[in-house]
Amino acid sequence: MKRHILHVLILVTIWNIVSCANQEMHIQVENTIDMTRENEIISLGRETLRPGLDCDQLILAETDQAEAPLMTQTLDLDQDGIWDDLLVQVSLAGNESKIIKLSNTTEALVSPKSKVFGRFVPERMDDFAWENDRIAFRMYGPALEATGEISSGVDVWVKSVDYPIIDKWYSNGNYHKDHGEGADLYKVGPTLGAGGLGLLMDDTLYTAHNFTTYRILADGPLRFVFELDYAPWGSDSIIVKETKRITLDAGKFFNQFESKIEVSQKLGENWMLVAGQLAHPIPGLEPVSVNSSDDYLSVYEPFKLANGSIGTAIVREPLSHNSPIKKYGNQYFMELPNPESGVVAYAAGAGWSKSPWLKNETDWLRIMEAYINQKNNPLRIEILNQN
Repeated sequence: MKRHILHVLILVTIWNIVSCANQEMHIQVENTIDMTRENEIISLGRETLRPGLDCDQLILAETDQAEAPLMTQTLDLDQDGIWDDLLVQVSLAGNESKIIKLSNTTEALVSPKSKVFGRFVPERMDDFAWENDRIAFRMYGPALEATGEISSGVDVWVKSVDYPIIDKWYSNGNYHKDHGEGADLYKVGPTLGAGGLGLLMDDTLYTAHNFTTYRILADGPLRFVFELDYAPWGSDSIIVKETKRITLDAGKFFNQFESKIEVSQKLGENWMLVAGQLAHPIPGLEPVSVNSSDDYLSVYEPFKLANGSIGTAIVREPLSHNSPIKKYGNQYFMELPNPESGVVAYAAGAGWSKSPWLKNETDWLRIMEAYINQKNNPLRIEILNQN
């Protein structure tokens, strides 16, 4: 009798292993616009996948055309130890559809080199720096504030290589000159930099100080997500509490900013939340070029010493009312939707003319417009079958 029970248990165990290994589902991914989309990232919710897959097992993503599995990443943004979304990177030509097979596997998947990276940098006055295979950024922390240098603006490090440079540049300390990989050529100072958040009342700008604490929520290989907390900031009458979440995907020039805010009282008609872009006009060089519409603000300007030019931009949801761009010294402000207390969301990023990906302002505007087009026309996903 005991031998019979053991035999049954062995058979059940073998069936479970085989069943998990053979579970699979197929999804169709469709590009609905006439534009090639290289290395686009789609997000598939755990609950969507659960009927066809064992989400506690490894998941392999592949297409008929691909010689190797597609890059994937699981996201656990609430940090409860259970992933909530599966990211899959796929490339599509204009108006193309592809079938992706997702299957459980018992084989160890080869870990690809991450295309994103970021970390807290205590050895450089508590910076937080992050990057992908196109561009790099940093924001300033409490140790720097203790020296009297106060800024919640977004700094940019331009790159001409697709591999990580943050650790290398911090290690050698010589990153203000281009040695063939890029450099820290952008000066942010006490401004909003390339996409910082502020509160504008008539002609007075209020901003947060340096961040106080940080949390990394996702660290690649396709998406980097982290949060920064700020001490309450604002005016004598309006106090803002803010936690900023920043997301940077592989292959993109733009961060997604989501600031969870609480405002102490309703903002009057002379108050507005703004995202800013800093300009650096240099006598004798090409003038700063500013372009804007209902949903974007772009600044394109030269660096000194033949270091090329930088394009920076903000992308937001169009407002329900006319809101002209505001100039504030050498900063340009774009009004943001005002939720009073809630989440303020927009995108902001940068690109460098000495990189392989753009050479001039026309290229930068094309990159920005492509980003907007992709954002407004997400890939269409349909579950075809599940076993």
